[in-house]
Amino acid sequence: MLDTLIELLPEILKATGETLLMLAICLSAAILIGGALGLLVFLTSKGQSLERFRAFNLIANGVINVVRSFPFIILLVAISPFTRVIA
Repeated sequence: MLDTLIELLPEILKATGETLLMLAICLSAAILIGGALGLLVFLTSKGQSLERFRAFNLIANGVINVVRSFPFIILLVAISPFTRVIA
């Protein structure tokens, strides 16, 4: 067991590095896009400086609310076989 682990260690380290790189890229994109979009939605809300772009606010809020539900839908699909087993 230990010999196999030592033999696979270079591949495990390479895969870990690739995973961390993908995580860093996705996290950076999420922070940049999400931060900018959140700031725009806030500034176009009622009583703020860009209130005249209210249509953007309504459309962006709708898109954000739809996209926020995706992880829950994926979780429902992933758990449904398990619930069939225990039911």
